Amino acid sequence: METYDTLRSVKYIEQVIAFAEEILGLIFKKSGTDKYSSYCPFHKDSTDSFRVYVNQKGIVRFHCFGACDTEWDIYDIIQKRYGCGFREAQRRLAQYLHQDIEIIRGNSSPAPEKLHSVTEEPTDNESSVDFAVPVELEPQVFDALERASAFYNQFLADSVDGKPLNYLLSRGVTDSLIQKYRIGYAPAYGDPKHEGKSLLNEYLPRFKDDHLVFNAFNRAGLFRLLADETTKSYPYYSQFIDHSMGIFGLYGDYFAGRITFPVHDIKGRVCGIVGRKMDNRGVRWVKQQTADTALNPKSWLYGIDKAYENIIKYRTVVLVEGIFDYFAFLRLHQDQDRPIVVSTLGARLTDEALNLFKILKVKNFIVAYDWDEAGKKAINSIAGQIGDGCSVSYLGGMPDGQDPADFLKNSVNAIDGFSLSHLLAGAKKAQALTKKTVHIDFITTGSREERSVQFSPVLTSSKPTPPSPAEKPQYYFYDANILLPMLSYDHGNKSLLEVKLDALVAILESRPQQKNAERTFRLRSKFIDEQRYVPLGSALILWLKIAIEQEYRKRWLKITDGTLAVELRTTRATIQKYKSFLREMGYLNIDAGEKIQKLSVKHFVV
Repeated sequence: METYDTLRSVKYIEQVIAFAEEILGLIFKKSGTDKYSSYCPFHKDSTDSFRVYVNQKGIVRFHCFGACDTEWDIYDIIQKRYGCGFREAQRRLAQYLHQDIEIIRGNSSPAPEKLHSVTEEPTDNESSVDFAVPVELEPQVFDALERASAFYNQFLADSVDGKPLNYLLSRGVTDSLIQKYRIGYAPAYGDPKHEGKSLLNEYLPRFKDDHLVFNAFNRAGLFRLLADETTKSYPYYSQFIDHSMGIFGLYGDYFAGRITFPVHDIKGRVCGIVGRKMDNRGVRWVKQQTADTALNPKSWLYGIDKAYENIIKYRTVVLVEGIFDYFAFLRLHQDQDRPIVVSTLGARLTDEALNLFKILKVKNFIVAYDWDEAGKKAINSIAGQIGDGCSVSYLGGMPDGQDPADFLKNSVNAIDGFSLSHLLAGAKKAQALTKKTVHIDFITTGSREERSVQFSPVLTSSKPTPPSPAEKPQYYFYDANILLPMLSYDHGNKSLLEVKLDALVAILESRPQQKNAERTFRLRSKFIDEQRYVPLGSALILWLKIAIEQEYRKRWLKITDGTLAVELRTTRATIQKYKSFLREMGYLNIDAGEKIQKLSVKHFVV
């Protein structure tokens, strides 16, 4: 049986790092032997001031060299994350490591002054620290949100009341966008036919058959309790209680009387809904309340599912405040299928959203918030959060008649991949397309002599003609310096691994046909066009690692499983598993005739 002391020692450093990444939502980078670094989750960190090392006693220690100026061990981290006691921290770590240990009392180490350490379980008024941890919803909650979005979208399409549709059209949201983004409408409590319970009535038979289905809808924040006497709105909502429906009559649709905008995650799943009134009285926008639901609105980015592939391609994102701002930007794009704009649903970039952009390797943040106090504060905050080598530029709502150049002149040629000189010339031409003087449309690639405009602000939409079969290239060329840092398994962090695989596939599917990078490697076009990488799954990371190194060295890759495990941040067992899988699939040759094996990849299975 292991001791609590052993579990925090260098013996388990890889597992401790993986556990810390999982509960803190971080990605550690190896910076030396038994040394790692990342952004500190306990303060707004613009550099990797959060370091991991092993002290003279062989204990894995975490130290923030930034604003915290504090040191912890893994038990301290668990206590700080969950607001729990030392005994519970031991139990959580042992459970993660699948080890049995004797739970002891006391503290894991003398508590640093800046760390609130407790020896007993917390009381009700103690709370945990707010971290940027990705929240994975239950499948039943995803299903409920999906069904509700589809129901409200169909209700809007079938509605004889033209008011919601006319309102959307007046805000520049066309019929095609309504269907593409699955925008819907929930009839109000004052509607004599539905009385604010259209979704509830639609699924009432299923709820009566299976209360767990109702629980999933309720945990998705789709209903409100009408009988809650603690709220100021009780006198209004209580009049719609229907006792003939039993316990279900105590509830009504949360978004009743509002247009519904489903929010999708990077995988395209509905992770929440935002509702908007059609007038400006009272609270115009609402999101589900997180206290009583399984949702985490802090991680929401409207439009991320449509934009993330292009964000990876250009390493650039345009941030806007609201949903109608989002559609205003979208109308400017010649090709609306390739946006790089997302809405942060408010003038703030949350830690959760910033972590996602770090995973997507975003280098350029173009902020198009309103030029009011909230917008200015948010822009300064974003500038303080991003890491070295990144830039923040402002494009925002300006007074009528204000020349866009006044705000853009200091940013010209400062953003990689963008021609702001072209943008300045085109912005005035596109002025009539939006109420806000907010334009970001020209994305250019290639050298100055051979620069091609990818987007331009024109009223008509015309897509480029795809190349004929005779013109199809034999190879696609990729930037190894972009891909190599993404090739790791992050010690089994499944949530980050899935996002990373999606990002890698997006890069592969960009199909670049020219060598535009200092260190380029090529893949056969047929391998990409026929999606032959799909069956590889997570083994794609190992395959790409070998493919890049093999081309760079112009020969077979001579390397041990141990070295691959270190470089890809996983275990030897994982490397051996994926090697065997790739060989069985016919995508890897292994020559084990010498002391150190030689590996080479294959693009095709004959």
